[in-house]
Amino acid sequence: AGAPAEGQVGMRDVSSDTMKRPTLPWILATMATLAVALSVARPLHAEEFEKTTKVGATVVHYKVVLPNGYDPGTAYPAVLVFGGGAQTMDTVERTVSRNFRAEAERRGYIVVAPAAPDGQLFFEGGARIFPAFLERLLADYKIRDGKFHIAGPSNGGITAFHIAAAHPEYFASVTAFPGYMWEPSLSKLQAISKMCVFMYVGELDEYRWHGEMQREADALAATGTVARYTVEKGQPHRLETLAGAGAARLFDGFEETKKGCRVGTHSLGPQSLGPQPLRLGGSLTYFIADGTGRTGFQPADRQLAQWALEAWQRSAAGAFRVAAAPAARALVTVQWAEPTGGQYGEMRAVRVRGRRGAEVFIRPDMNALGPDIARLAGDDPLFRDSIVYLTCLHELGHALGLVHTADFRDIMYFFGFGGDVVEYFARYRRQLHARGDIAAVSGLSMNDERRLVRLYPRR
Repeated sequence: AGAPAEGQVGMRDVSSDTMKRPTLPWILATMATLAVALSVARPLHAEEFEKTTKVGATVVHYKVVLPNGYDPGTAYPAVLVFGGGAQTMDTVERTVSRNFRAEAERRGYIVVAPAAPDGQLFFEGGARIFPAFLERLLADYKIRDGKFHIAGPSNGGITAFHIAAAHPEYFASVTAFPGYMWEPSLSKLQAISKMCVFMYVGELDEYRWHGEMQREADALAATGTVARYTVEKGQPHRLETLAGAGAARLFDGFEETKKGCRVGTHSLGPQSLGPQPLRLGGSLTYFIADGTGRTGFQPADRQLAQWALEAWQRSAAGAFRVAAAPAARALVTVQWAEPTGGQYGEMRAVRVRGRRGAEVFIRPDMNALGPDIARLAGDDPLFRDSIVYLTCLHELGHALGLVHTADFRDIMYFFGFGGDVVEYFARYRRQLHARGDIAAVSGLSMNDERRLVRLYPRR
């Protein structure tokens, strides 16, 4: 009969002529041969492959999961998946396993998950492989309607938004769990406004991406995009509610795109992007809580928060004045929180008597901010006060509607861009001779002030 075909095992006939039962050694040898042959002939998973391709001069490693009974002549829905963290093949494998493989096979989806080329994250230098990599996939597989769903957790979610905005013609939906648009702009939101957008974040997420995610979802939804922002109760940054059986919810979102991703005909305007200014009527009411009992809090910290509010007032060029109010009536409240994940502070949007307001949380425990900060703050009380003051200033900027910038000079600079964090605070400290100087040295850059005035023009 000739040699066995690839993936088959040659077996001798032991039944017709000799009528002898096979011996135990022969059975064991045959089973071992079969196991080896199957392991060589098949991928690790029945319909899962690790592949390598070149896009220009860049080598790309990626994983592909195909539906059971895959037919190359049939068009399938497909998901482009990005891992979190460093976006290596290890993180790709974990993400596919936790959130996509089983449900994709059950529903008949193709899953493609690339690793970051040369260790460069996909919302940074790794993005250079697109759109050529997408064209390669479209040539290799028949993708339904020629469009992918794009999704990922954490850095993978940020990547999903980044790539979808850069190449919107290739995508039907964007899903981040969690994630948001890196360096959001009007043009980026416009680019994804015809896709369905699904955003999930843990209630207890230590990175506190809630505000930015909700602002982007609200901006898209207000223009008629199907854009949903969901807080997963009791969940941290890594969402167990969307893993295993819960992954069906991700695919329910993909399926929803069949109904269309627009519910209106509004368009994005310059004021629909990101956070909106507070409706102040000339007065920003505030309440500064007593933080007694909170780790690292000092009674004089309330004065630092007061000075930060007054610094924004001075820079507003008369557009509004700050005024103390009872907690229940204050549009902005400043509270003191326990340390978490090396975080300096956070801002949460709230509704106050039908208007958008904000809760600002400051974490004054210097020991939770790393050994360098802890040592300098312990040796120099003015350095410690500089950190608390500038954190108040930054989070109150968010409350007023300002978003992060990539300019190290700005109070709204995002540490995620890197840079010398100690120097960020130390340059302000060098301007002080006594604690009272903080009241007069605002810490705001010219760019911070210009952006504030654009949000709050003087009437």
